[in-house]
Amino acid sequence: MEYALSGDPDAQALFDEIMAHELFHCLTRSHPDFRARMYAILGFTVVDEDYDFSQEIRERIISNPDVERHNSHAAFDIGGEMVDCAVIFTTGRPFEQPGDSFFELGVTGLVPVDDLGTMYTAEDAANFWDVFGRNTDYVIDPEETLADNFAMTILYGPDGREYQSPEIIAAIDALLKSGTAKAAA
Repeated sequence: MEYALSGDPDAQALFDEIMAHELFHCLTRSHPDFRARMYAILGFTVVDEDYDFSQEIRERIISNPDVERHNSHAAFDIGGEMVDCAVIFTTGRPFEQPGDSFFELGVTGLVPVDDLGTMYTAEDAANFWDVFGRNTDYVIDPEETLADNFAMTILYGPDGREYQSPEIIAAIDALLKSGTAKAAA
């Protein structure tokens, strides 16, 4: 915090982005309707119950305190077929070697909701980047991707930056201005 308040404009911008990103997590955790509407922007459907992944998949999930639930899915093009998948952050292989790094082994996994024992990777989905957009590389879960997009929206607005996926920023901006986000809050 001291660094952010040092007067360095870059440090202040980073601090603002982190705070806006974390605010999103507070909002989605406290307001499920807001979460569902935000997730829908990326094409995710939120369901009532968390998915009961197979034991093998559960053992590989890397926990993230900001990702409280695994109860959403989107349609991904896997081998030419649209498959509803939950998104998880998992290990590509077990941590076995000294020096194995979380950052090197982490993989975004796609688990079909009708086969909770199968997992594909982001590379297996022809439309992965169409679903998540390209405004951020933080694509381990819709929660984190949307938190980054939310931060960009409230800090810079739809016209404050050049976005690779401006439709996501525009949709978040429209939702926030519509009053439906207020109704959820």
